[in-house]
Parts: sequence; C-alpha cells; structure tokens
Amino acid sequence: MNAKQLEIISKPFNVTEDFNLTRAEFEYFPCPMVACLWTDEQMEELADKVKKEFVYERFSTELEELENEWYRVIEKCAIEMGMKYYEDLSKEELEEVKNKWENIK
Repeated sequence: MNAKQLEIISKPFNVTEDFNLTRAEFEYFPCPMVACLWTDEQMEELADKVKKEFVYERFSTELEELENEWYRVIEKCAIEMGMKYYEDLSKEELEEVKNKWENIK
C-alpha cells in the first residue's frame, strides 16, 4: 500500500466525540466491504447517517456491547447507502475496483 492509499483508507470521519469511521473498518470486516473507493463526501454522509442511528447513551458502558452495536449500525448504514461486500461483486466489478485502487498514487 502506498502513502496515498494509506492516507485514504485511514482518514477518520467524525461520528461522535468518541467515535470515528474509517474506510479501513469496512475493508477489514470479517466479510470485507468495498470502501476504498468511496469519496470523502460519501464517507461524510455515512458518518452523518451513523450519527443519527447510533445512540451511545442507550448502552451500558460494557465495551463489548458498545462495539457490537457500533459495528451493527455502521454495517447497516453502509449497506443502505449502497456499499457492497467484495464477495457480492462480479469478476468484472472486482477487477475494476482492483485497477482503480492500484492506480491511486
């Protein structure tokens, strides 16, 4: 991964004071999602959507419960906005994502 790709994948998008989203979170899910090519605008919109749905105060301070809910909400919101799982892409779509990502310098 080159420096520009690393910058893109790790850029944080603020949801709350305590929670940020990065493209890497989706790329490294157990079932990875295609976030590497999402624009900053799409990621900002996703962060805003998550902010509306993730109600931090609803949960105890139990870390595991918070983490489970966090990942449930961000995955749900991403799917609603059209983010896809790599496994759902055709060979052609997968090749297109790979080529676009590799051409980021």
